[in-house]
Amino acid sequence: MAMIDVQDDTINSFTLSSTSSISDKAYVTWGCELNSTQRTAVFDVDYPLECQFFVKTISLGAGSSDELHVVAVGDGDGKVKEVPVATLRHSMPMVSFQGFELTPPVTFKLTSGQGPVFIAGQHVTSKSIFFFLYDRLNDVHDEPIAGWWKKTTERRSSPTKQEIMSGASVFTDATTAPPTQETKILSDFRRDAHPEKVYLAGREYRSEDGHTTILPLVWKIKHQIGSDPTLSPRYQSALGLSELTKRVAELALGKDSPAIMENRVLGTQAVGCMGAVRLGAELLRRSASWCGPILLPSPCDDSLAGTFEAAGFGNVSYYRYWDAKSLSVCVEDLFKDLEEAPEQSVVVLSAPGHYPTGAELSVEDWKLMAEVMVGRRLFPFFLMSEQGLSKSFERDAWPVRHCVSLGMEVMCAQSFCHTIGLYGEQVGHLLCVLKHNSFLLAVQSQVEKLVQTLWCSPPTDGARVVATVLSNPAHLVEWQEGVKGYVERCMLNREQLREKLRLLGCPGQWDHLTKQTGLYCCTGLTGPQVDFLGRRRHVYILPNGCLNISAINSRNIDYVAESIHLALTSL
Repeated sequence: MAMIDVQDDTINSFTLSSTSSISDKAYVTWGCELNSTQRTAVFDVDYPLECQFFVKTISLGAGSSDELHVVAVGDGDGKVKEVPVATLRHSMPMVSFQGFELTPPVTFKLTSGQGPVFIAGQHVTSKSIFFFLYDRLNDVHDEPIAGWWKKTTERRSSPTKQEIMSGASVFTDATTAPPTQETKILSDFRRDAHPEKVYLAGREYRSEDGHTTILPLVWKIKHQIGSDPTLSPRYQSALGLSELTKRVAELALGKDSPAIMENRVLGTQAVGCMGAVRLGAELLRRSASWCGPILLPSPCDDSLAGTFEAAGFGNVSYYRYWDAKSLSVCVEDLFKDLEEAPEQSVVVLSAPGHYPTGAELSVEDWKLMAEVMVGRRLFPFFLMSEQGLSKSFERDAWPVRHCVSLGMEVMCAQSFCHTIGLYGEQVGHLLCVLKHNSFLLAVQSQVEKLVQTLWCSPPTDGARVVATVLSNPAHLVEWQEGVKGYVERCMLNREQLREKLRLLGCPGQWDHLTKQTGLYCCTGLTGPQVDFLGRRRHVYILPNGCLNISAINSRNIDYVAESIHLALTSL
């Protein structure tokens, strides 16, 4: 057995440690190399309960390639899945740890990269156990293990900022989310340097000059509110501005609505239309008596499914709405899907201006749909972000009012981004019509609690603008006339585009353009034809052939029509 020379409590015959005679602890340095041929290393001791093991550094060695190197840690038995603890590249060749303790046995594994990667750690044990293990090591070696020992009574110092910044990140495993189709299209458009490029995939209403627009009335009201010293900048209640919720409910249901008179309507200000959808989804999710799946129209806004899933709905499916062959609503298939839907399903419906097709149901179709929903015990959840932009304010709200007149409970997500131009303010509203006013206080308390977890208090400035417009009869008339001008311009764009396509001799019929309403329309172009428009003609529309009709103006309509004609005749 090898002898150990002890002088002044310092042991000089072991290369792996330092020790403290005061604490009777031995501090042993441990290290290993991981590479393409040796991808795992195990640290183990005979007495794990008497030992501590700390990882100090993990670093790249010389000759390593500039690729992602990932080191993971697991137990020595392989029963627990390895957990990544360090990600290394040439730009970050070393990770330092402070107080990173592991219980032996420990397995280090190089899960990505070819190395070499060096791991340095510290094994802390009692002197008695260390000398026992040391003697065992010397028994199996011809000569003692070279090393050094020293006394240490110093307290562990606080980590430096550099050590903290070089440590493992909470977001090491975060992956880049794929962009939405709209984000990708907009990115492609912005990178395009062609002087005649046209972007028709946006959601905002665009005026003749190609910009988003705000009515003069709205500018005036915003200026008045901004200069009013009596308005206090305090938080609003969870339900929002009371004057807003009252007027918005009247706009959707009518001032003489029996539901309003019977006090069984709850209105809540929300952050945009999608915020209203999320609030409604959260409220439905907490209803133990109504537990059916969510049915969305196909196609629809991509974010709808994610919004309901985020609220906890695991069963989100689709019903057929648009027929690409006939370029119209597939009414028979729609009714068939709803008739076969499970009872207590939540059916999401676009009242006016279906996104992205612009196709609407007729009054008779809405009546039949209401009968199906009553018979199958389906719950209607309306989307009404464009009231007034399809035909008129009264006509656009008719489907909601009809369902309420039948005694149905409904939800309706509303928005004033398009009609008032408050895109940045995101003034939304969730309308809940209940069967009995005895449920009102309970539902209201649930909504207030949910709002506290979603946005606490809704924004004020945009809500005051909308409330001022809706509560002043003169303002209301002026606003509705302004929105009517939007509708007429969009219809004129449809008619002009249809006529130009006809004169160019484009194959097929284009009457479907004028049968659709609202901001959006579906051209019927296929995926390859849409790609042709973007790559060869620098005209950007949605992949399903739909576009924002308000983005067409006198400066680009000829170029757009010619591009569509080329896409149809060149492929």
